[in-house]
Amino acid sequence: MLDILVIVLFSKQIGRWAEKKGYKRGMYQGLVIGAWFTGEILGLIAGIFLLADMGEDAIYLAIFPALLGAGAGIMTMVFVVKALPFRAFPAATGPIPAAAEPVRAPREQAPVEPWTCPNCGYHNTYKDTYCFNCKKEKLSAPG
Repeated sequence: MLDILVIVLFSKQIGRWAEKKGYKRGMYQGLVIGAWFTGEILGLIAGIFLLADMGEDAIYLAIFPALLGAGAGIMTMVFVVKALPFRAFPAATGPIPAAAEPVRAPREQAPVEPWTCPNCGYHNTYKDTYCFNCKKEKLSAPG
């Protein structure tokens, strides 16, 4: 049961490393699982052959070479993913999103000074086009 936890943790981490380099996460997670089981099976076979002369009770010791083979499979995948070159663009999983806001032309600078209504003398903000007090239209500056 502990080996399943190790497989999950390593496959998630190696998948994250691959994704940061622009590759698909799921593919490398699958390769980690495959490398684990391949290494475990090859280690078990090697352990059975190495311990065959020790008798039937020694066959249970073949789990140690199997775990070493599984660890070798994981380390192989670590080295493979670390050696991957960075891609210019991450693997696309859908359409490229559009920009959040369209690019706009710069606005003309508005005057930042308030203006005084010549009719009633009320001080209006620079944004007001009509006097807030008497509703008279703002006179444009002579130009």
